[in-house]
Amino acid sequence: MTTVTLQPKIMIEINRESQRRQISVDELVNDWLKHYLWELRNKKIGEESKRYVAMHAELRKQYADKVIAMLDGQVVDVGDDVVEVYHRVHKKFGDEAVLITKVDSEPIKTYKIRSPRLTTPLP
Repeated sequence: MTTVTLQPKIMIEINRESQRRQISVDELVNDWLKHYLWELRNKKIGEESKRYVAMHAELRKQYADKVIAMLDGQVVDVGDDVVEVYHRVHKKFGDEAVLITKVDSEPIKTYKIRSPRLTTPLP
């Protein structure tokens, strides 16, 4: 367990919010930090995705149809199966935000969703 000293003004706000939500200060702060860390991970994956798109042509030459893991713009693992790559990356980097993707012909896969059409009009 780690002890953190908060500024008095922040502690007043935290106490007020924990009372409003009717949860403990510990629970509130842990929820906030968990959410903040989740947002940071998503931001990092977004940044890594932009790097992937920018590097796609180069990556395609070397890793066509392979699954790659990218961290800070560097390929850190390669394989044929996304689950196997995930397990190796998780073992090596823990909960670090690492982009895992298949290097397809296009950097971003496009899906076409067909809309059903009624053969007879509704009453």
